[in-house]
Amino acid sequence: MSATWSQIGEAAGGIKAEQIQNARAEALSTRRRLVEVLEEQLALPPEEFLAALAATFFYPVLSMHDVNALQPEFDLLSYSESVKHGCIAMRDATGKTILAFDDPFAVGCHSTGLPHALQNFEALKTISRRRAG
Repeated sequence: MSATWSQIGEAAGGIKAEQIQNARAEALSTRRRLVEVLEEQLALPPEEFLAALAATFFYPVLSMHDVNALQPEFDLLSYSESVKHGCIAMRDATGKTILAFDDPFAVGCHSTGLPHALQNFEALKTISRRRAG
């Protein structure tokens, strides 16, 4: 029997599918963001929640130190579009373009409505909206 992506994510320290389903049900009934409800329900310290969320989706994590070392690329994705979709295009010191987003459950960054250039990014990373600590 082969493992599902959900099972692999859980084994890597990710969030269990049942926990996501429970949070999704509450998020729908309370009209809140799934990621916010999940963070509340798991009651993990911010760094641990972010690590678990990243492991669930197999995404690397950008620390605030990492984010501060990057340059925003508002020519690829404008500031207003970044705010609207909860993601930002950035470039590192080597010139690699990164799309960072705050909520892997949100469809905004994965939407086909984003500029075509975003479909060719070399890396996807997730960040927390708030500074930990």
